Amino acid sequence: MTETGFSSFDTMVDKANRLLREIEEANGWPKKRRKQSYAALRAIMHG
Repeated sequence: MTETGFSSFDTMVDKANRLLREIEEANGWPKKRRKQSYAALRAIMHG
């Protein structure tokens, strides 16, 4: 768990990381493709 000192921010970072892992697992991408996972998440969130 990421610890910034702000519980709401820590929770948001953890949720984002879980979503990115789910995207990577669903597509069979390794963690080293995190930027691609982030781009996919952004497309979903802004779509």
